[in-house]
Amino acid sequence: MKITRNRHLHILSALLNADGPLTSSELANRSDSSIRTVKQDIQELNLALIKDGSARILSRKSLGYQLEVLDAEKYQTLYTNISVMQLLYQKTSIESMNRSLYILKRFLSDRSVSMEELADFFFLSKASFRDDFKVAVRFLASYDITVENAGKQIYRISGAEQDIRQAMVEVHASQYHNFETLYTYEPFNEEFYHERREYDDLRHAKPGEKPASAARARLTHGFFESVQSVRLCRSERLPPQRKGCRLHGHR
Repeated sequence: MKITRNRHLHILSALLNADGPLTSSELANRSDSSIRTVKQDIQELNLALIKDGSARILSRKSLGYQLEVLDAEKYQTLYTNISVMQLLYQKTSIESMNRSLYILKRFLSDRSVSMEELADFFFLSKASFRDDFKVAVRFLASYDITVENAGKQIYRISGAEQDIRQAMVEVHASQYHNFETLYTYEPFNEEFYHERREYDDLRHAKPGEKPASAARARLTHGFFESVQSVRLCRSERLPPQRKGCRLHGHR
């Protein structure tokens, strides 16, 4: 089930953890929104839940809203996912983080991005996603990948191929991808095999240690060697500025 807004996340979390019905007013307080907005969100969430097959939202007159389980196994999966997402997006906007992830995928796949194209894709002004762009730039900088203005609102990245590959693995295997993301970029996805656990095995391997899996990315022949140092953040051999290289939702 795709969660597109933080307030949807708060509403679902409240309903999943409630002992009984919750009123619109209570949900409005939990999601920091108006009662009118909550009623609109409830309709949208109910359709998504029914499509997911896990639950549906019942409206009990004078009492409020309550979840009804449609499938116990799917409901448990929903509960687990929402609980994890609550922690993952506690201080981060779902929309903003997904925009940053998309910008990173464009940079790492195409080696350049156009601000005009991004604005058209997001249906936003360039100023509206400036902070999301900065998040992507800071992440790339932690891998010694620089972003340069090539003119005409086009930005290009430059850096060692090994660093670029490591950044790609981190973006691909970040915990945010345990859930359905808002934006996909197929050229980026095509660089990887479908089984992400193999990349997690590579990411968590100690420097110089051969991981259990025989996973290989289709990036370059040097991929296996490049990911051996993927624990850069915790390495005492590297300068302090490299220790923030993981995305917030790392595994």
